[in-house]
Amino acid sequence: MSILLAMLKTKQFLLIISLFLFFISPTNAQEFTKHSIKMGFGFGASMFDEGEGMGVLHSIGYQQQLRNERARINYNLIYGRYKSGSISDVPDQFFNSISFQTLLYFDLIRIQSFSVIMGAGGFLNYATGLTGTGGDPGRRSSDYFQAFHIGACTSLGFRVSNTKKRMGFTVLPMALSRGTKDFLELTPKFELEFKF
Repeated sequence: MSILLAMLKTKQFLLIISLFLFFISPTNAQEFTKHSIKMGFGFGASMFDEGEGMGVLHSIGYQQQLRNERARINYNLIYGRYKSGSISDVPDQFFNSISFQTLLYFDLIRIQSFSVIMGAGGFLNYATGLTGTGGDPGRRSSDYFQAFHIGACTSLGFRVSNTKKRMGFTVLPMALSRGTKDFLELTPKFELEFKF
């Protein structure tokens, strides 16, 4: 019970409530442009030749609706912080992953403001980090690494966005990137969309 009370006092809780109220508030039937800014967060896993880990990711992006209202192009910058602490049989690793993605999203099924969406595109990735001595008895020193990756990405999820509301949201439970040097990144996330 004390944890719940502590959560109610946090600024994060107030921010979430404010965003929710803003999202459901009427906008006097105002039509917005076909452009929006997206901000997201999630939990993910990243694996490649030099490292593997699980962690938290944040994203910011720009979205433009195409002439066909069922298709959108999306440019995202994703920053993730990963560590191997919860993965067994690998040395201690801590690394950052920065990806620039371009995806084309389609509404597979659309019912009023609800859509089941699928996206496909490409990405560039830069990862840098540290492999420590823990978890590997044969390792005597820590090593820094950096790696560049290029590849394809795909996403599947749902989107709620009313043309008369300033805000919408997207939930992507399946977001996968596969690239060079055995790069594989799973980035399920929740995104808020702000139309302007």
